[in-house]
Amino acid sequence: MADRKRNIFVVDLDPFNLNLLRSVRHADEYVFHDLLDFEEIAAAARFNLEALLEKARDTLRAFDQPIDAIVGYWDFPTILMMAILRRELGLSGPTHESVLRCEHKYWARLEQAKVIPGEVPPFELVDPFDEAAVDRFGLTFPI
Repeated sequence: MADRKRNIFVVDLDPFNLNLLRSVRHADEYVFHDLLDFEEIAAAARFNLEALLEKARDTLRAFDQPIDAIVGYWDFPTILMMAILRRELGLSGPTHESVLRCEHKYWARLEQAKVIPGEVPPFELVDPFDEAAVDRFGLTFPI
């Protein structure tokens, strides 16, 4: 049994996921704290990453107890923010570089091709805002 309850900040802690967290083994040893809201993370049409990070930092700085973990349920930008905030607080977790290498589809394919050459399907980097990009594809449809 821990000598104190562990403080875990959860990016967008909603009731459904809070119930899941309360069902984990030794949940009575943890206190779950909300960090940012659904509307800012999952429902946002656009993200101001620096503003979100600063808001999260303000919340974390104002907390007067040890912070033991930062976790989340959402993909981008949550996963990138968690890596940055964990690093700043000296918490364990993947680096933001490794997160970007896995999250960015092109960068992920480059890494996969290094590790398992011959097993990665053909891929190309495409500018989704270039209307003529499809004319320069080296790949055939369907993609």
